[in-house]
Amino acid sequence: VVVPMLRGKPEDAEVLAYWRDHPEEYKAPLQVRARHILIAVPERAGNDAEARKRAEEALGRIRAGENFAVLASQLSDDTTTKAKGGDLGLFGEGVMAREFEKLAFTLKPGEVGGPVRTDFGYHLIKVEERRESYRHPYESVKGVIRQRLLKEKQNERVSALTEELKGRINTEINLSI
Repeated sequence: VVVPMLRGKPEDAEVLAYWRDHPEEYKAPLQVRARHILIAVPERAGNDAEARKRAEEALGRIRAGENFAVLASQLSDDTTTKAKGGDLGLFGEGVMAREFEKLAFTLKPGEVGGPVRTDFGYHLIKVEERRESYRHPYESVKGVIRQRLLKEKQNERVSALTEELKGRINTEINLSI
């Protein structure tokens, strides 16, 4: 008896209205694909200036025309990305260190910035690609929205049915011993 009461798909108009009324839920964030060269700062006192100098020297080589990816594979202290020419892949805001992101998201594709200091050391950053934030087209998300609305309707129906049954059933517990 309960199963047929839970059937029923949301109408196309409902799905479209939900997409229109909730634009932030179907928004792809701004992302950049960047490379970096990390010059780590050794923990010994006085090495911050030395690390910064190494980063500035690398920046000078890049500005003189040397290939960023090649230099990253030679100079970077980031063992995870070094073999990939410093490639960090695509990332959105809130993923990297705040100082790093502040610079990375202001650079245009092809631009190099830095050095910027984080807890890891000094970074030179080259943005390879920038994907602006955009709203997912209705056609690409309507199935997801339809499923969401269906689940919401089912939950509402179950709650209503539960309340109705509570009202119909009068249960007494006799605790006589």
